[in-house]
Amino acid sequence: MNSTAFWHLTWKEYRANRPFWLAVVVFVALGEAASAMLLHSSMAAVAIITLGLAGPAFFAVGSAAVAFAVEREEGTIDFLRFAPISPKLLVASKLTVAALVTVGMYALLWPTVLLFTHGRLPESPHLVAFLGLWLVAAFEAIAWGTFFSLLSARPLLAICEGIFAVSLCANLLTQQIGERGIASYA
Repeated sequence: MNSTAFWHLTWKEYRANRPFWLAVVVFVALGEAASAMLLHSSMAAVAIITLGLAGPAFFAVGSAAVAFAVEREEGTIDFLRFAPISPKLLVASKLTVAALVTVGMYALLWPTVLLFTHGRLPESPHLVAFLGLWLVAAFEAIAWGTFFSLLSARPLLAICEGIFAVSLCANLLTQQIGERGIASYA
């Protein structure tokens, strides 16, 4: 793997994702602040935690879903095909950026969750359920988003398909856990 080409592609992908990343962070922080001010304390805590964990998951699907679809839509996919880089290098750079900036968003937004909930988090089983659902959903979102990005030339369609697939899988998973009980998975 040519590390110089990898880092150039990674930097290009990061620059393309940066405005969307910043918009999601600002939107989530404003939503958390509004929830803290407008909702009853127990409802506010749930809303704040959900926003802090769901925001990066939705960013992940959006970032991954546009990774290849936007290249096709803008006509730059042919340039990438004929560039002296391997397809593995291209996919690795796009997936690396999607994963790292999603993790970075979690790292940035978790302190805002603690700030707006005043450090009062739900009991451990409920918090584990929140984390289990949204952390898994974020990385599943990268997989589904990338899959639909490779199939579609329309970024918005790829995002919608990715969100649908992630939502369907999350619902099926929570349904299975609900039927068997969380204790059977512990």
